[in-house]
Parts: sequence; C-alpha cells; structure tokens
Amino acid sequence: MNNKVKPATRALEDSFVYSCTFSQQRGHEQFVPYQVLPFQFSGDTHIQHQNSRLVLKKNQIILAQKNQLTKFLKIPGPDKVKTFLFDFSEPYKLDLQKFILRNYHYNVPIEQFAKLTGRSLAAFKRDFASIFQTSPRKWLQEKRLSEAYHLIKQKKIKSSEMYLELGFENISHFYKSFKQKYGVTPGSIQ
Repeated sequence: MNNKVKPATRALEDSFVYSCTFSQQRGHEQFVPYQVLPFQFSGDTHIQHQNSRLVLKKNQIILAQKNQLTKFLKIPGPDKVKTFLFDFSEPYKLDLQKFILRNYHYNVPIEQFAKLTGRSLAAFKRDFASIFQTSPRKWLQEKRLSEAYHLIKQKKIKSSEMYLELGFENISHFYKSFKQKYGVTPGSIQ
C-alpha cells in the first residue's frame, strides 16, 4: 500500500471529532489542529479562543479555525440524549508521541502539554523521556530550532516571519537560542 494514502478508517480516526453526552458541567482545553465543524446536539458549549468567546447552543454548527488553543465549558441540557458513538467518560491518555509531533510548535508550558495529553506533570515527563530519550523542554527546543534552520536554509523564510509559529516567545530569545545551537545567527545563513 502507498504510504501517502491512508486507509479510510485511519483518516476518520485522525479527523473525527466527537464528544459524549454528559450530565455535569465540565471544562476542557485542547488544540484545534485542523478546521472542524462541531454540531451541538444538546446543552450549550461556551468556547473561548484568542480574544473572543462563542456560545454554541443546541442544533447549532460552527466552523472552528485550525491552529488554535481553545478552552471550552460544556453545560448539559435538560433533555437526555443517548450516547450513540463512543463512551469515553473515563479519563484516558492520548498517544503522546503523535500529540507532541503535531503540536510542538505551540508556545504553551510543559504543564499544559501534560494536561492536554491526560497526564500529571510527573507522568508526562516520565512517558516523554521513555519515548524521546530526553526531557520535554530540551526536545521541544531542539525540534523547534531544527525546524527553524530548515525553514531558513531550505525554504528561504526570514526568521522574523516564523519564530512565533515555532513556539518562540520573542525574536531575541529565538536569535539567542539559534546562535547557541548553531554558532551563527539566523541572518547569516539566509
């Protein structure tokens, strides 16, 4: 089978968004790596992203933009809706390697990555080290810098145009880290 073509079940697994019914109010935070169209069957979902807040009410649909960290609060409705797809009411851990490789470019604290993968900070660090053979902070720094080097050298993208997209807080932090790793400034290889 061609590695570039995913089986239909795998494509659905990677892109299908679902949420089970619930009887108590609950909040959550997650990355939205792709554009999605959520539909609200029952109750309300209050969504906060960037600098705005939306309320998704019963029988409404919205377009969620990709590459965002969103916080939401689900408020159950008075009607009882049967769980008809999956029931993941018990907490579960996400595939850490898959999650990190998809989301390393977000500038969020390690504690937040742990929470988003369903782990305590200690469990996150332990699982991370067993998968990547290094600490989360070191791996994230190395991955972001190697991606920056590739973008500058191969794609001819200016560092001022991409440092934020790779999770660096500011340009001076990016320049300092880049020079420390490669011995030259980003501008000298452009």
